Amino acid sequence: MPLIRYRTGDLGRLLTEPCGCGSQFCRLDRVKGRIAFRSALPSVYDLEELLYGMDTVLDFSARKEENKLCIQVLLAEGGTIGPVREAIEARFPDALVSVSSTLCLVSTGKQLIN
Repeated sequence: MPLIRYRTGDLGRLLTEPCGCGSQFCRLDRVKGRIAFRSALPSVYDLEELLYGMDTVLDFSARKEENKLCIQVLLAEGGTIGPVREAIEARFPDALVSVSSTLCLVSTGKQLIN
């Protein structure tokens, strides 16, 4: 069954086969909408898992520019970019990270990840 993730607009599907860990919950299969980045393909899911796991990150946008993954981060009040930049660079060493007071949204109001 196809699925559209509201936050990113990515397409995916639910897996109904049992998980190897024994969980009976449905799982989300890898999604379409990945950012090509050198030989690795970080998915929006990978970026969300990393960034939304940090208390200081309110939102982010990501885009590919030439051979660089550019990540723009919206920080919570009082948040600093240092720990966020370190976490991103540990996972994606060649990424460019910037802080913004606003994020680019497409005309539908969705987060821009291209």
